[in-house]
Amino acid sequence: MGVSAIARSLREALRDFDPATHPAEDCAALVEELARTEKACALARVLMAARACDRGAHRQRGFPDAADWLAQVGGTTPAQAERELATARRIPDLPATKAALTSGELSLEQAEEIAKTELHCPGSEAEMLDAARRDTLRSLRQTGRAKRHSAIPPELLARHQHQARHHRHWRDELGLVRGTYALEPHVG
Repeated sequence: MGVSAIARSLREALRDFDPATHPAEDCAALVEELARTEKACALARVLMAARACDRGAHRQRGFPDAADWLAQVGGTTPAQAERELATARRIPDLPATKAALTSGELSLEQAEEIAKTELHCPGSEAEMLDAARRDTLRSLRQTGRAKRHSAIPPELLARHQHQARHHRHWRDELGLVRGTYALEPHVG
């Protein structure tokens, strides 16, 4: 049975699944199994999407931008789709990360952080993978950010931070003033 048939079969099985008819422990075990399956499926989805987009398949579907197509298909934002495509393109260079993703041990978000850090700090994959296995995603992001920052000379980091400053504000549908900003650490 091919991957498409297996995916359809799983969706059909889940359509009629009623958690109320199963003991809580069985539900907890199934949550863990489905989480691993979901992570492995996410990897397969983005690897296939990257290959399809690299060959222009998104244009054949009426989308000039690959991220817009993947966002539409996945029900996400183009920004998230772009990050997923970037991660998918880096995964082949990270064999241990790819193996952890394939086994359902890592999420795409964890892999993105590992890949981003490896890009800026070559040789960091093993350390970041260990951190991903023991820490939360939030902690992994903090570890990766600290590692990437330490690889940049302080004066260059300060220059990049200064150039990236911004403040944006707007009124929302209720008339409330909302905003976003980015400030250097010593100012913020």
